[in-house]
Amino acid sequence: MGVNGIFCIMMLLGLLYAAATGRADAAQRALLSGGGEAVALLLNLAGAYAFFGGLLGVLRACGAADALARAMEKPLSRLFRFAPGEEEALSDISLNLSANMLGLGGAATPAGISAMKTMARANPNGRASNAMILFLVVNTSSVQLLPTTMIALRAQAGAANPADIVLPTLLATAASTVCGVGICRLLALCIAVILAGLLARTNVYDAFVRGAEEGLATLIQIAPCLCAILSATALWRETGLLTALTDGLKPVFAALRLPGEAASVVLLRPLSGSAALAAVNDVIRQCGVDSRAARLACAISGASETVFFTASLYLGAADVKRARHAVPAALLAYAAGVLAAARLV
Repeated sequence: MGVNGIFCIMMLLGLLYAAATGRADAAQRALLSGGGEAVALLLNLAGAYAFFGGLLGVLRACGAADALARAMEKPLSRLFRFAPGEEEALSDISLNLSANMLGLGGAATPAGISAMKTMARANPNGRASNAMILFLVVNTSSVQLLPTTMIALRAQAGAANPADIVLPTLLATAASTVCGVGICRLLALCIAVILAGLLARTNVYDAFVRGAEEGLATLIQIAPCLCAILSATALWRETGLLTALTDGLKPVFAALRLPGEAASVVLLRPLSGSAALAAVNDVIRQCGVDSRAARLACAISGASETVFFTASLYLGAADVKRARHAVPAALLAYAAGVLAAARLV
């Protein structure tokens, strides 16, 4: 199922539910607000894309990206089994995976999109290759060493031990990654990139500016994709379809040892990161920050990624028309992570 299928199904289900429940006004508001949310998100992302795009430009210009690619060439080649021409994406894949593990999502996304574009050029028929599908699934499984957002949220809510979700989150995200298949933080990364550029006698400023231009150009390219998927997500939310699905699936969640209060997080996480974060906050308020439902909601959110958002972002940027089994594989990986979290928390 490609981005076109995802979008059509979400829109049709949302509109049919709105018509059946007499919520046409809510549907209209949702469709308009979805476009506004996309614009707001793009503005928020613009600075990060320009900044991290600039850092990636310096890394490429000074040869550090190629050095990282050479160091990871054997394990990554065995994992992805590149088709001819796709191995040129090794440096961007290495940067993407490294940044994801360190929790630097802002740096991971531009590198990931660049990797998808490079692999797409080796497959000009608009069909996702096996390596592209696996790369997307690995990204949606959200491998990271430290779920900083969830730890911060629990600390703000007064958890007795905010970091006690780290081990379940790590194990859950490992489970989802296997199913689908911190050396430094931001300041240290910036210093290392600049020093690498200077040591290689690279014009750091020019390389940064070129990288920032590429980052902003990518942002403009993905704008329509974001507008479409966020409009469909808003439609589900505002018409009450998500609430209806959550209530209807509570018996299924109970059978899987998932608290009903965490059902909204399970459904929202593949669709919208901000909506899932709000749902986690609601669970913490309703059940208490140290309750099993709240800890499980944090573990699920920290061990996963927005599947539909990431799929539309990466596949849209690479102009992939036929995604093959990319989205079903990512959803199965997400389900594995959810089930693992339910057993571990």
